[in-house]
Amino acid sequence: MIDCRGSKDVDQGFIVQTGTFPASLASVLSVWIGTALSWSQVYLVIGHDQNNGSIGLVKDRPVLHMRAVKKTSCLRQIKEILVHMTHAMGGVFKEHSLKVTVHPLGGLGFAGDGTGCTGSTSHTGELFAGEDTEVHVGLCAVDGPVLPRSLGANPLATITAIAERSVETMAIRQGLAMDLKSQAHFDLRWHKHLRKIKTKIHFDEKMEGSLSYNGEAVSLSIVLHVEVHQQDDVFEGELFGTVDCRALSPQSLNIQEGCFRLFEADPSEPNLMTMTYDFIAVSISGQKFVITGRKYFDPSAAFSAAELWKAATTLIVAVKLEDGSPFASGKVNISLSSFISQLQSMTMSGGPARKEYKIFTRFLYFFTRKLLRVFLAPLAPLQYPEDADAACGGPVDCKTDPTLLKRIVASDGIQSTLRMWAPSQNRLSALPIRDVLFIPGAAVTYQIFASPWVAENVIQRFVREGYRCWCLTTRLGKEGLDDTESGWTAYDARLDIAAALLEIGTWHRSLALASALLDGTVLNTSIAGITASQIFLHPTLMPLNHWKARLRLNNFYRLLAGNWFPCTTTRTADPIQRALDVILRFYPQTNKRELCNYVVCHRCNLVFGRLWNHAKLNAATHINPHAVFGGIHTRCVQHLTTSGQQRAVLDNDCRSLVTDENVCRLRGIHMLVFGGADNNVYSPESLRETCRVLEQRGEAVRMKVFEGLGHLDCFMSERAASKGAAESAMVSRSNIVQEYLFYQDSILSTYGHSQLKTGHPVRSAIHKQLNGRLVLRWVTTWESLLL
Repeated sequence: MIDCRGSKDVDQGFIVQTGTFPASLASVLSVWIGTALSWSQVYLVIGHDQNNGSIGLVKDRPVLHMRAVKKTSCLRQIKEILVHMTHAMGGVFKEHSLKVTVHPLGGLGFAGDGTGCTGSTSHTGELFAGEDTEVHVGLCAVDGPVLPRSLGANPLATITAIAERSVETMAIRQGLAMDLKSQAHFDLRWHKHLRKIKTKIHFDEKMEGSLSYNGEAVSLSIVLHVEVHQQDDVFEGELFGTVDCRALSPQSLNIQEGCFRLFEADPSEPNLMTMTYDFIAVSISGQKFVITGRKYFDPSAAFSAAELWKAATTLIVAVKLEDGSPFASGKVNISLSSFISQLQSMTMSGGPARKEYKIFTRFLYFFTRKLLRVFLAPLAPLQYPEDADAACGGPVDCKTDPTLLKRIVASDGIQSTLRMWAPSQNRLSALPIRDVLFIPGAAVTYQIFASPWVAENVIQRFVREGYRCWCLTTRLGKEGLDDTESGWTAYDARLDIAAALLEIGTWHRSLALASALLDGTVLNTSIAGITASQIFLHPTLMPLNHWKARLRLNNFYRLLAGNWFPCTTTRTADPIQRALDVILRFYPQTNKRELCNYVVCHRCNLVFGRLWNHAKLNAATHINPHAVFGGIHTRCVQHLTTSGQQRAVLDNDCRSLVTDENVCRLRGIHMLVFGGADNNVYSPESLRETCRVLEQRGEAVRMKVFEGLGHLDCFMSERAASKGAAESAMVSRSNIVQEYLFYQDSILSTYGHSQLKTGHPVRSAIHKQLNGRLVLRWVTTWESLLL
């Protein structure tokens, strides 16, 4: 609003307000003038007109006559101001020729001399009976008709004050007592509706940067007016403003349907919050661009004011066409001067001062608390399994129910669990059904392959492709109640694998399995191929795990808390476990992005090393590892620690099984060993050493190290069983080795795995040798467990 009422002559004063087209009229105008309606600004100018109206009786019916507003010098001044304003905004001024009286007043105006000669009512609103001072007693006008002249802008307050004066004067004359106490009904309804009015926080925000379009960096400027209100426990709002970018339009684009949300938890990644700017930018020609903007807040800003400032002032922008196809992307930033202007522009509206102050305080507290949660990430409140169950509405049921669940017995009498998923009846492949065996590592369950927290897990993908999938949870895994007393090691679990292969072999009726591979428990003639994840023959510790092993933390823990280390815990655990949870807040990380506040994740860091890159997991997977991880015996910890220190697979007497005689038992088994370059459990050097040993003996072995992947990312991430990965591997289906390689490709080709060509000489040479054998996908038995 522009107030121009400072003139000594009251009749020359006026105000300018912004208006809009009525909704009923806007729909008609949009058809007539098209998108120009979105670029039109309505001015409302309220001033004073002359007393040029009259009301009279025509055939006993009241008739109102209002002559045209007189053109005075005031109208010329108004036009000059509007033209200047419009040209300053780059617009074209259009004047409407019709002038109207918005609030007609009068008809029973006050008399100037107290008689009926100069007016219709006395100063109290009593109606004169004639031209003298006689009045109609008790007949009083107390509304707008008694006003003798125009009032200008918004006359409600003046009319109300005069009406109250008239009522009070009449009551005094009649000797009446006035009860000014509220009768409650009207006031209660008023307060009820008043509470529904949203108090809003207003501020302006200007961001400048660049947009990448057709390989060229194009300048981008976004000027926003933001209106924020509180909705339940969060703050959200609307966006208005303009976008300037010559890649989108030579002229400024108008922002429509703007949506602003603060500090939303991003379900695609744990410990990630976003500030959302979503809107549609419309050009003068009517072309629409869907623009999404995100500010990302994650633990990488912990204890770093520079990183926190960068996160709070950098908006990542993606531009799409109206049909959803990508158009351009880029980023914009808020400069320090713009940020100061943003703070200075902050105002409140929509309620009394007390309510506005209350909402502003809540907004400031909300904003500060969220920023401190990022800045002080390691000190955030710890999250326990019961918190995750409450957030998910209780434990999550597995959406991949097995066709068969069977308890199998190893040669030493110990039971383990074998699950089978039958291939889909609508499988994509016409080839014979093939079997694939998944073997989870220590302390985990089958849900690392059958995760219920991703859109499609690994088991589902293989079943849909036509595979019969088996998953063995060995004596080391989590299955119901963990065995806290036996102290089994990875070497003992070889007997469970032999029993599982024997059970699977009954489905083929031609397999004889007697011993494991290195010591002869499983015959090499029974296995067509093995895919080993992260390690196989030569476990090599990462530096941090090697340092932990040298500190002998395993012995220290055993002295304080016993032989069992639980990967999950609760708030009501014993004091030693609770103290350990507090200490593990400060477990060293190579990247601050890996900081989190979930106790199960902390405990797995200690006993295994960091098992994943947090950026590869979605939020639901990250808060539910208590459903996947159980616990582990300190004897197993010591066994795997010693194996890592000696860089060899060991038996229970810590004798190396990697001897020439034992390695010869792997002859004829074709292997694929893979790992993540960001594996913080075992070094990729483990794979290189295994490949070197096997290649020296002429074995067919292939190795792949994937950049950006951790220890379990390729099985538990959202992309582990992506459709694109499986489709890219469909070309490799002509023989059993290619079928075996498909297991690897279908999980990891999303991350850049290139396939062997169909005519690869190794495939052709071994096709006859492998015909009829079981294809085993061995997801390593030697999962690391390090203290």
